[in-house]
Amino acid sequence: MDDVQTSNGADNTIELPEPSYECSQESTSAEASDCSSTNYASLIYITGQRCFWLLTDEALNAIQKSTASLSQVIKADQVSERIEGLKAIGISDLFMPPHPRTFLPKMLQDEWKGAERDRDRIETEAAALADSFKELNDEYASLFHEVRNSPNISKATKQRYNDIANTHYSAKRDVPRKHRELRASIHKCTKRIEELQDMGFSAAESAGFVVQDNTLYSPHQQKVFQLLREYKKAKTDFLNHELPDEAKYHTFMRLCRGHGRSVECQLSPTKENLVEIEEFLEEYYGHFSHIGPYLKKAIELASNGVAVAEYVLAHHDDIRTGLDKLSGYHQMERDYRKVESDLESAVVDWAKVLGRNGPIPKVEIEQYRKRLEEHRGRMYRFQKETEALSRKMEPVRLFVWNPDDFAAEPFKVLMKPGMPLREYTQIGNDKVLNHFCLNDLPGVVRHVDGVHPLPEHDVYSQETAEHIALSLKKAQKSEHDEILERVLTGLGCQKLDMAPAWFSDRGLFHHDLFYAQVQAKYSVSALQSEEDKEKWGINLRSVLFEKDARKHLMVFDDSYMAQFSRYVLGGIDRDVADYVRTNVKISAQSSFSGPDSGVEGTTKIRENGEQGDGMKVEYGLASASVGGRLTVMQGHLDLFDIRLPEPQNARPFKVRYETKNGPAKMHVGRFYCELNAKLTGYVGANVMLTGGLGIEVEKGKGLTLSGINNGMPEGQMDAFAGAQVGVVASTSLYWNLPDEVRKKVNYMRAHEPVEEWACVGMLSAGLTASWGVGYSRSFQLGMNNGKLVFVGDAGMTTGLGLKGKLAFEIDFKTVSYWMAVVQNELHKNDYRHIEWVTPGAFDFLSMLSYLQLTTALDASFFAARQLSFVQEVFDSINKSERAGMVALRIVEAIDDPDADSGPSGQPVSGLGNYGTKSVDYQEWFRGLQPEAIGPLLHNLVSKPVDYVGEDGVRRSSEEMLKIQQASILQCLKWMSKAEDTFPGSFREVTPNRPQRQFEESVIRMNAHGTKPEGGSLLAARNNVARLDEFMSQELVGAQDIVRFQEYRALLKNLSSHLWGHV
Repeated sequence: MDDVQTSNGADNTIELPEPSYECSQESTSAEASDCSSTNYASLIYITGQRCFWLLTDEALNAIQKSTASLSQVIKADQVSERIEGLKAIGISDLFMPPHPRTFLPKMLQDEWKGAERDRDRIETEAAALADSFKELNDEYASLFHEVRNSPNISKATKQRYNDIANTHYSAKRDVPRKHRELRASIHKCTKRIEELQDMGFSAAESAGFVVQDNTLYSPHQQKVFQLLREYKKAKTDFLNHELPDEAKYHTFMRLCRGHGRSVECQLSPTKENLVEIEEFLEEYYGHFSHIGPYLKKAIELASNGVAVAEYVLAHHDDIRTGLDKLSGYHQMERDYRKVESDLESAVVDWAKVLGRNGPIPKVEIEQYRKRLEEHRGRMYRFQKETEALSRKMEPVRLFVWNPDDFAAEPFKVLMKPGMPLREYTQIGNDKVLNHFCLNDLPGVVRHVDGVHPLPEHDVYSQETAEHIALSLKKAQKSEHDEILERVLTGLGCQKLDMAPAWFSDRGLFHHDLFYAQVQAKYSVSALQSEEDKEKWGINLRSVLFEKDARKHLMVFDDSYMAQFSRYVLGGIDRDVADYVRTNVKISAQSSFSGPDSGVEGTTKIRENGEQGDGMKVEYGLASASVGGRLTVMQGHLDLFDIRLPEPQNARPFKVRYETKNGPAKMHVGRFYCELNAKLTGYVGANVMLTGGLGIEVEKGKGLTLSGINNGMPEGQMDAFAGAQVGVVASTSLYWNLPDEVRKKVNYMRAHEPVEEWACVGMLSAGLTASWGVGYSRSFQLGMNNGKLVFVGDAGMTTGLGLKGKLAFEIDFKTVSYWMAVVQNELHKNDYRHIEWVTPGAFDFLSMLSYLQLTTALDASFFAARQLSFVQEVFDSINKSERAGMVALRIVEAIDDPDADSGPSGQPVSGLGNYGTKSVDYQEWFRGLQPEAIGPLLHNLVSKPVDYVGEDGVRRSSEEMLKIQQASILQCLKWMSKAEDTFPGSFREVTPNRPQRQFEESVIRMNAHGTKPEGGSLLAARNNVARLDEFMSQELVGAQDIVRFQEYRALLKNLSSHLWGHV
């Protein structure tokens, strides 16, 4: 529906054809008799063709008779009767997969299939050849060992050995050659398949299909994807450059609420409601310049079925509350970005000083961590509240919090030319929309040959790929309807194309202008009743839009697929959402054998979905949100918040895996998936038609939903073959942690206990595809593009016993939970490798564990960063150059009145009073290993430079020398007090723990904290000399001398074993 209009210059007006109701010779209607003297029985509007028709009595009777017949089909009591009726109409065999092969002529399609069969056969031969040679090689090796090492070998064994040796010798020569030939043949087949694939996609692109990454995408999905990208950019610019403006928020909220109301008016058309729609469009364009591109994109997305946070908040029941939440949302975004930026800068600064080996002082990071956790918690709670609010909106839309989470959906199915169903609205008819079958009209056979193929036509003819692609492209859009035009014209009917004069400047249809022009030219019996004209005019105004209205209202979808959905709705005698919740059941399909072995607690499903006790496993949709009202207009069946299983029904699981001590079991807790799905066209229609919704794991697509024909006799399950599968829009995995993991995580996150159900992350179809090849484990952590990935059995994560794997990109907020799981299992496995964690994932988690230790930050902070940032932190550690910052902060800590002071009892002059820091810094230093203390001392003896502290005070290099000397002294004090030691213990034969810490630290007194190769004692003595030289500089005052004497006394104890003075 998105490529119906074309732009014309800056005013974005639509070019419409000249009205053909005056019977120009170019119009196909010219075949009829002189229209000016003809009386017509009625007037209809064909939604797909987007035109009006004046009907003769013969045509009207045929259409009404067909409508009655179709209505009986769709209202039949039995599903089988409905399906058989649809087959008779010719609807059930019109669908093809959106595959590049679809666009090729039959000869090339057959060649493609043959190449695939040949490749599979040759690959099997190559594998068998390799296996047979391995068996031969193993047997030869066994016999060779037996003959050479056993003194008493039987004659038969020797003969067997000779025979195998000869065969083995020949095979060593022949097998590699044969294998190369087979691989060459496989390569040839693959190359030809790739050539045919390129040919098919090239033809599709030439016809106007959107092809990206070897996938066909629908124009609507591409439009939404692009709008979200534009929305994200506009939002970033807004947050970076604009201050909160309550007047602008008021305008935005008014327009959003007006937009939402206009959609409700479209769904419930009355004269008054249509006036509201027009008023909204006028106000929107009158205030557009006041809201800017950011808020405009939010409204455009809503027009396309997507609700972002701003749009949802604008629809809060209470305007004042909604206004506060909207401005609060923006402020939260700004605050969160600010604290993230500050924290990143602080982490990088400290990393440059400490080297790779030591923790950043907790007190320096704690302020940022607390603020970050507070903001993150607020944002998460706000997200859930907003999402819940979105589900209360009418009509229900797809809620998107993060634009990056949205992926455009590919075409689900392509339709062949020849759709017989037509949708229309007629003056004087009580029902807004009706349907008839083209095949029921008199004379249709005369106009088929050579004009437009009906279902019997073989679209895979000997035409070129480009011709086939063009034919398919036209078939997806319903306005190309040559057969209907010829048939109705042959019955004496008159076509009325759209005229610009019937629409307002904003694109709203004015039925009074339309009626006036028609009645001025024609005599139409059905136009005699003013009441009927007014009622029909209102209905027309709810589906007919042009220009601006097509951009900013929830436009009526007139595609064949949407028409068919509305036809099926005709068989439902109540609200669509209520019908779906009551009647539709979801159950596992195709993979009924349950998940792979290794998981316990899964529902095992047998053939036909039967459990061992004979009960069918299926779930209802009673708690789901259903976009039923959107189905009427857009032709989509939107299902939100489908939980599989319901949380209260989720069962705990155990995973078996191998350890060095043999098999082990791991409790992994409970899971459920939450699905949001958009079932377009025939998929949604099939679900409503039959009440059956199947779910399965499809390679390359993740979870897919399909209409299944419950209650159908065997052999009739393919009524909509080729049009059953709909890819789920989004799937979130929720996890109830096992108790032992929850306790550990809660200890690590004492500031915020773990929620009962934590959102692990979003399903990734691409990851599911890549992990599905040759993968058999039921539970695994891996890495993909710098992100942690969880792969699990579909049966474990959905509770439906599905076979197959689902892969989820783990949300950074739950990374620390997985760290706890891994740490628990490492402890149980004596810190040896865990088979269900890939090496890449293990290295990543180890890195995060280290960063969590060294920065006092939650691992989620680093997991949310780009891998390049994490690497920058590590790399910057090796460029320690900010000794002044650390020295100043350490000395500020020792100026605490409660901390130890020098013999003078006075703090270092001018350094402030940070009394709460001393104990924190001392605890921080006690936890440092030599690999961290070495780089710290190395930097503290670097040449002092001028430094401006956080207090804004500039300190000269002379002042910084004193500060760095004082910080070195304090480091030695903390080191000597690391344990309760008696003075005599420093003179033992072997070094005590503080002495060992000092010795190992001065050995590693370099930028990287590494131990030099050989000559450790010499390196230690040289570095002690560096300390001595630095500490003895500029001893001009009494305080300087006292500080140096303290240093010498401590150094004598700590370094005594280095000099052999014990």
